[in-house]
Amino acid sequence: MCTTTRLEADINEALLPLCMDEKITKEVWFEAAYQYLVEHPKAMKVVNGMAKDRYQRRKRAADLRKLETMQKRLKG
Repeated sequence: MCTTTRLEADINEALLPLCMDEKITKEVWFEAAYQYLVEHPKAMKVVNGMAKDRYQRRKRAADLRKLETMQKRLKG
């Protein structure tokens, strides 16, 4: 299965040289990281908490952009 994953620019820029140095793809890195987390439930819980926080921040930012766009349309 082929999927596309969007990453924040700074994370993508950090992963690219890491993967190039290790001669692996980002996809393989993500698979290995996931396998590690499956085998370490406490670490998985920490990462899931971080992911939920990031998701909420992105959702709030998207909601703000949506509201700003609606305001501009109503004024203009």
